Amino acid sequence: MANTANKVIEVAKKEVGYLEKKTNAWLSSKTKNAGSNNYTKYGKWFGMNGVFWCAIFISWIFNKAFGKTKAKKLLCGNFSASCETFRKQFIKANKYVGGKITPKKGYIIFFIGSRHDGANHIALVYKVEGGRVYTIEGNTSGGSTVVDNGGGVTYKSYPIGYEKILGYGKPSYDNNTSSSTASTSSASIKLSAPKPILKKGVSGAAVKALQKCLNKAIKTGLTIDGVYGDATYKAVVKFQKKQKIASDGIYGKATYNKLKRAIK
Repeated sequence: MANTANKVIEVAKKEVGYLEKKTNAWLSSKTKNAGSNNYTKYGKWFGMNGVFWCAIFISWIFNKAFGKTKAKKLLCGNFSASCETFRKQFIKANKYVGGKITPKKGYIIFFIGSRHDGANHIALVYKVEGGRVYTIEGNTSGGSTVVDNGGGVTYKSYPIGYEKILGYGKPSYDNNTSSSTASTSSASIKLSAPKPILKKGVSGAAVKALQKCLNKAIKTGLTIDGVYGDATYKAVVKFQKKQKIASDGIYGKATYNKLKRAIK
């Protein structure tokens, strides 16, 4: 079976309704022995119980869906009990974008909190619709705000661009265009450079067109995901430097004119 976003989303949906336990008993039951001491079956699997477990939940569902080796690859490193460690893994792998963009299902969402700097809470995006991001979260509770130490696995949603959203990690699922496929297809299909201006943080069809053009022009191997994140920004800077124009990472008129000629 393909390693798609839907695969991990289906695993996560089956866990909704699970309640954390007051002791280390009945961990496999969804509702028995409910309490507030952070004991869960996810913590037992991870080898660390009685602690904040939202990141452990992400580790568990990816392992369940894909197996250890593929799950770690999708998460850009190791399993972790730390939201911020996961965030840094995605940043290091150039698979992280800021919280103001419109995400896609299967993205890992990171939230700001009050406990420490960086990411305090983490969840899985299962749907984006009507200007809202819909999530499945462990170690949370219902309501419209971020709860980073709640009592169970819950469906939640937030407005796109919500102030508490720190950013998103982008696992490279099989249903994303791979870098090799992107480069090959871009070389064989007639492309048109999109109209400017495009810059970091935007998303959509125009960004996809830009990514395809950059793959053809300078063989960057960008994933064609329609998100102007760090990877696309760096590819634009690389192209600008090659063309000896202002290297600001913004796809403006000068870059557009150069790109049109480069993909002919």
